Amino acid sequence: MSYFFTSDSSLNCTTGGCHQACRDLVDGFVCFCFRGFRISPDNPKVCVDIDECAEFTHNCSQLCTNLNGTYACSCRDDFTFEINGVCRLTQGDIALLYSDSPEIRAYNLNANKAMNVIKGDSIESLDYEPKSGIVYWTDAYGKTIKRSYLPGSPERANVTMGYAQNLQIKSRAKPTGLAIDWAAMNLYWSETDRTGNKPRGAVLVATIDGRYRRSVIATGLEDPTSVVVDPDHGIMFWTDIGSIPKIETSWMDGSKRRTLVSDAISQPTGLTIDYAMEHTIYWVDTKLNKIEMMREDGSKRSTVASGNQLNHPVSLDVFESSLYWVTRDSGEIFKMDKFGRGVPVKLPGELANPSSIKVYANRRYNTSIMSICQRDTPCTHLCLIVPGGYKCACPDNKGVKNTYPNCDAPHEPIKLKPLGCGCINDGICTLDSSNVLRCECHEDYSGVLCENYVARRHLSPQPWSAATVVVPLVLIVLVLAALAALYVFFNRRHITLKGRGLPGSSVVFRQGTNVEIGPPSFMASSDGSNGVPLECDVNLGEMTGKNHNFSNPMYDAVGSMEGGSSDQASSKGLYEVPLDSNRSKGLNLEGQDASNGTPLSQTPALAVLSPSAMMQKTSPNIQLRKKELSPSSNDTGKDTQKLVVEDDNSEC
Repeated sequence: MSYFFTSDSSLNCTTGGCHQACRDLVDGFVCFCFRGFRISPDNPKVCVDIDECAEFTHNCSQLCTNLNGTYACSCRDDFTFEINGVCRLTQGDIALLYSDSPEIRAYNLNANKAMNVIKGDSIESLDYEPKSGIVYWTDAYGKTIKRSYLPGSPERANVTMGYAQNLQIKSRAKPTGLAIDWAAMNLYWSETDRTGNKPRGAVLVATIDGRYRRSVIATGLEDPTSVVVDPDHGIMFWTDIGSIPKIETSWMDGSKRRTLVSDAISQPTGLTIDYAMEHTIYWVDTKLNKIEMMREDGSKRSTVASGNQLNHPVSLDVFESSLYWVTRDSGEIFKMDKFGRGVPVKLPGELANPSSIKVYANRRYNTSIMSICQRDTPCTHLCLIVPGGYKCACPDNKGVKNTYPNCDAPHEPIKLKPLGCGCINDGICTLDSSNVLRCECHEDYSGVLCENYVARRHLSPQPWSAATVVVPLVLIVLVLAALAALYVFFNRRHITLKGRGLPGSSVVFRQGTNVEIGPPSFMASSDGSNGVPLECDVNLGEMTGKNHNFSNPMYDAVGSMEGGSSDQASSKGLYEVPLDSNRSKGLNLEGQDASNGTPLSQTPALAVLSPSAMMQKTSPNIQLRKKELSPSSNDTGKDTQKLVVEDDNSEC
């Protein structure tokens, strides 16, 4: 909001004459302007409109129209305006072409599908000619420039894989940046010669097929990395990351050269033009981790995004309302709003060594531009677009004849366009001796284009072996035998555990006040018809008549006190010893007591104790076992304060 303040106490909002808004103060008043207006430099009380379109403060995706206090957005032909202010392509898919060191790949944004375009080259940068659908790239290893049809290109719809054509533009210098002038059908590129003590850079031009090479910028460059052209305006731009980093511009013939950006810049590696939005320039600074924008004249420079979220971009392109860039260190592709709104979004795909990216769409470039160079062919060798017209040029080291614009240079035949590879199913195109492309098919395919599936790997039967039948059968038998053994084992354990005691044990547990020890239940039967055989062979002949009952003395003592007289209790004692086991030594073979002949059946079998017999009146005279570490009962430490409390060491 813009405002004007006056300290004249004799004036107020009523008499001050503010144009739009006013506020009274103690010593005067303040004039305000509404949003979209500012205080006029000629009259501080008057508000004038702000031209957001001219001042580059709008967020229109393509066209901006200034209104009184505001602005309106619109789209160019073949684009649809959406409610969020974004212009979307009406028809056609959008794909990203990007170089990944030895290959060029494409990613269809509409179908979310990636595909291979070119394989087998050290690719540094790329661009494409929109009318023919031919992609051009710089080969850093061969120090040359190549081209190929894109799959599904307008001129060769049957092309499924690119086949490289070398334009034979060789030099000692390494080509870096690349740009296509689709209006005059010329090829621009930048290169760096590192053979000397100091790198030397240059910007060159040739016809679209690589003929008549000419240097348009040959001095004052060290290490140019990117170049773009604007045929509609007849100017071009390039970046230099040498000792004095900068962004420069000139006419497309190399004249009218000047510097646009030289401050607050470190390593500008990527450059692009948004032709649909008033030819706005975007660039990336990979060292500063920043994306910036400006007008073509260098004005209205502003930062779009910066920080670690960008991951050090090296190349970028713009289309509709989005920026796309690749990062060399992390090998990723990102997308973001071109006004810096929101956050970067990572697109699918992991790249090994990306260096360049381009948006491929049928309206990315303005192909409706009519150039006199293509319409009338006024020049004998090179026709270069300049603002408002064209200029003829000659190849390097060739002069002009007396009759302009003829060059003192021989004419070269036009190169044929690249061959189209139509192989499918991962077939590879190779050039035979007659310069005809042939398809080398995968082992499972055949045909001229590898269109027939033959499954050669499955035609020859595998040799039969007895092991293929015997081994599975043996394994099955072993598994079944193991299962049967486990079944028998667990089944027998289940039977023995059904009794009241442990398997094979003579201890029987039951509810009551005593524990009975005796032979298993099957031993009580004379004929053994209802018994369960023991799990092991044990001779119990000597144990047949033995009495294995025992009783708890505590139960016996208390029970005798409750059930009998006190005299009996005193005579019997508080502890009752079970039947003397020595009596069993006098048993004869008939089960009778050898001393008196009394049958064993008349001997009491159990000593039943009542749980209530847990009363103890006197302590038994029990001999305690001496312990090595038990403290002495005599107080030898003179504990007069009774600080040591001795525990009862009884083992009762």
